[in-house]
Amino acid sequence: MHGTVHSRPEFLYFWVYYVGFNAPWVVVPMGMFLLLVFLASQADFPQADSPLSR
Repeated sequence: MHGTVHSRPEFLYFWVYYVGFNAPWVVVPMGMFLLLVFLASQADFPQADSPLSR
């Protein structure tokens, strides 16, 4: 098994097919998560009465 190459070494096959076509699986969920965090930080949540403040 040593020295066996399991992919083609050309630029197109690695960077375009492997990295480029799999990048949306990282970029889209990360963008959705960051949008959710931003929207949650802008939301005006009502303050609940804390039992510790009584």
